[in-house]
Amino acid sequence: PLVGEWIDKGQRLNAMRVASILSFIGAAAFAYFLARRLELNLWPTGFLLMYLALDYNNIMYGMSGMETELAVAVVLAVAYYVTTGKFIAAGIAVGVSVLARPDFLLLAAPVVVALWVRSHRRGLQSLAIATVIVAPWVIFTTIYYGSPVPLTILAKKLNYTEHPPIGHTPASVWHFITSQLVQHDG
Repeated sequence: PLVGEWIDKGQRLNAMRVASILSFIGAAAFAYFLARRLELNLWPTGFLLMYLALDYNNIMYGMSGMETELAVAVVLAVAYYVTTGKFIAAGIAVGVSVLARPDFLLLAAPVVVALWVRSHRRGLQSLAIATVIVAPWVIFTTIYYGSPVPLTILAKKLNYTEHPPIGHTPASVWHFITSQLVQHDG
């Protein structure tokens, strides 16, 4: 958004939409490269690319200026670079993925382990690169907001009820389900 504002005042959303279109191009390219790497035939490759192009959520969220297309592109980039053994590029992609969506830490952990298993030294190099990419944002958010955890996650935590722990009786689970349905009736 800041780039759009610098170019022309009030163009934040349009800049985000352009970024989303560029991210779709990246997602399609990485999907194609990954399909080639996995030696998929024409039909599965075509299906994959058509899905990326026509999926309602990708279109709706992408064109509304959300990070969806960037997230899809970066996950496909991570998959491609891990399968090709490009450790530096994988480290960059993992770092960018965590910046795109903090919950991609769940992606980063097994990716770094997989790279480390393949080569201890180069896997640690990938981790270092990802850390260098993410660290400035973590430092900034900790200083500015008091925590690197996005405020949206904290807000959602306040709004949503925890699931009943395993081992509860069927009656307590039924009570939980019905209370959730009543709470979200609308």
